[in-house]
Amino acid sequence: MHIHIFANALFAIISLRRLVSKNLLSTSSNLIKMPKKAKKILILLSIEKEKLEERIQRLLREKEVLDKKLKKAKLEKLVVDLMQEKEELTERIESLEKEKEDITSHRKAVEIVGDLKCPKDFQCYKSKYKALCKAGVNGNPDILHCLEEEPNECIFSLSYRDTYYCQCPLRNYIAEKFGK
Repeated sequence: MHIHIFANALFAIISLRRLVSKNLLSTSSNLIKMPKKAKKILILLSIEKEKLEERIQRLLREKEVLDKKLKKAKLEKLVVDLMQEKEELTERIESLEKEKEDITSHRKAVEIVGDLKCPKDFQCYKSKYKALCKAGVNGNPDILHCLEEEPNECIFSLSYRDTYYCQCPLRNYIAEKFGK
């Protein structure tokens, strides 16, 4: 049907161009003198023009809706990207804070080591707190008990009744700070 209307419309346009070129269609009175077929085609063309204008308006509204959806999708993607970036930054901040805490802990340990003479050559410090002498908390968390097999051989061991207490500042710091 559209092809038939298009063909008729094309024929009407060609006919109208001939009429205009011969100055036969310059006034409205000439429209009355127009053949019936040409009038019919003009009416069909104006109806088709209205339909096309309506379709154009509908497509423009659809385009506007799509533009809004696209903008919203871009914003949603931007939000997702920003949330991911925030998560990455949070992880980096946490990592840096832990590193800062490690440096602070290490600095404190270095200060303690600088003031001591250790018969075990600071094995706990040099092993990064892995090779520790045996000690534990029994009741009061501020008092570290020496649990070594030969506690009386350690210069930092203090005996009171049947219990030995660790007085090594570094070992007490490790127990307090790292719970080891």
